[in-house]
Amino acid sequence: MKRIIMVLAVLGLVGLGAPQARAGNVLYQAPFAAGPAGGDPAGNHRTHYTNIDPATGKVDIFWANLTPGAIGCAAQGGFGYLRVTHQVTDIVGRVVVSYKDLSMTPYSWLKVNVRGVRGGEEKYLGSYSTRGQKLAAGGDIPVPLDAEPDVGSALTIDFGAEIGSACPNADGVTVTFTQVAVS
Repeated sequence: MKRIIMVLAVLGLVGLGAPQARAGNVLYQAPFAAGPAGGDPAGNHRTHYTNIDPATGKVDIFWANLTPGAIGCAAQGGFGYLRVTHQVTDIVGRVVVSYKDLSMTPYSWLKVNVRGVRGGEEKYLGSYSTRGQKLAAGGDIPVPLDAEPDVGSALTIDFGAEIGSACPNADGVTVTFTQVAVS
């Protein structure tokens, strides 16, 4: 009898698991929503190209500034994001953004920013960025959340790319985001 009670107790604890495991995975795939985009406009020896395609998850940012020094240095390189809005119905502890076909130069970044409501206030709950030269890469960007969002609120996940604004420089990033997992 003791053995049966012990087995049931262990199975009950395993079944509960960590709170994050109870939430399960909610997957989002293209089409995504368009997120923030911008940067200094082309002109004054600067070239700036941004293409954000929510239908396919593709983000292209290219930036070139050929003017040396403080004379023509721009305040902001290019940036472009896609967005997923997740309605929080259970405990959320992590977001994972998957990508493929990534090629980027050394002064380019892939970024994920997660905002949500915690304790009735909207705040950043987690972020992650990676930079460096990559060619035809794929992978996942895991973002553990610093705090759990309030159940019943919305979680905003912005994911995309940014380029540095140094001068002179020429940098770029092209990537296709394939899915966003919320768990």
